[in-house]
Amino acid sequence: MATGNSRHVSFKTPEFDLDIDTWGPGKLQFVDCRAKKYELQEKSLSVVSWNIERGYQLEKIIKKLKNIDADILCLQELDIFNERSGNNNQLEILCQELGLNGCFVTEFVEHKSPQRSVLHQGGGMHGNAILSKFDFTCESAKHNNQPYNWDADGEKLGEPRTGGL
Repeated sequence: MATGNSRHVSFKTPEFDLDIDTWGPGKLQFVDCRAKKYELQEKSLSVVSWNIERGYQLEKIIKKLKNIDADILCLQELDIFNERSGNNNQLEILCQELGLNGCFVTEFVEHKSPQRSVLHQGGGMHGNAILSKFDFTCESAKHNNQPYNWDADGEKLGEPRTGGL
């Protein structure tokens, strides 16, 4: 269960001090920035699913999500500490700006590489998140349905990365 105050995790950019046991594929990160606890009421929940495409337009995304004011957000393609998205922790920023409880699961460790353009440069993690006004539990499940073996073929495919859970 994600509870407590926001935890600030130190990270020394582009793979210098990446703790794979903490940040590796399938690992969960929690941030709780709710000012108050919400209780489920006898009403419908509002749920939004959105592929935010690496958060390239994060300020606009936050503005839109504030206007929607959903109870639960299911967000795909968040970046944490990647150069292409400003080396920031998008989970932490979204939770703080929206006042929500959140969980992020790393899908890939995006390797920094001269093969990548500035727009696609890695150096951090990439994955998916659930943000909520409510307490919730979160688990990660490994699947075997990746179209590519990213660990072996990422360089050849122009996206050097580890993972693919």
